[in-house]
Amino acid sequence: SSINNPWCDDGCFCYSSLEVHCTFQQITTVPSVFPPNTKKINLAYNKITRLPDNRLSVYGSTLRFLFLQSNRIRSVRGGVLAGLENLSILRLSWNQLSAVQKNSFRDLRALKRLYLDNNRLYFIHPEAFLGLTKLRSIQLEGNALTRLHPDTFVTVRFGQYFRYSNVQYLYLSNNKFTVFPRSILAGINRLKHVYLHGNPWECSCHLPWLHQWIRE
Repeated sequence: SSINNPWCDDGCFCYSSLEVHCTFQQITTVPSVFPPNTKKINLAYNKITRLPDNRLSVYGSTLRFLFLQSNRIRSVRGGVLAGLENLSILRLSWNQLSAVQKNSFRDLRALKRLYLDNNRLYFIHPEAFLGLTKLRSIQLEGNALTRLHPDTFVTVRFGQYFRYSNVQYLYLSNNKFTVFPRSILAGINRLKHVYLHGNPWECSCHLPWLHQWIRE
């Protein structure tokens, strides 16, 4: 049950001194104050439309899990997640995002799992994930993606030629891809699983490499 905590009111519950849950409360913005050592914030299933600048940055040293799925968020502007250097899991599924910009996730150096599925994404900046060296899983299924830059999933780059990524699980199902150039996976050195079903593929000379890659 929720513990007595002056920070937990207005429909939020503190199940421990480290977790805050504010789900299904019809709230439209991120609450201004949480317990100072919060490790997990769950704001899923609300009506949040935007993330206020610097509202969450004060929890950068402790926050590990941030759940924002099933809201009405339309963009993640550069800087709104600034300082969350220890965040491990970020859930933004089932929102109204249309694009991922260059600096949307720039400070999330500890991020391991990123959920962007079931939005309206049609554009991802080719440097959106650059610097996220711990990133292992990116969920992008259920969007409106038709093409990706070859550097999209590169997290480390030196000079013009060295590209590297630690991403192991890539979910791209149920988008709008008709072709999928081999170059998109070229820099993902540790890829274990890629999910591509549910796309309107064109049978052309651009896809045989994919069948070969799957067999291997």
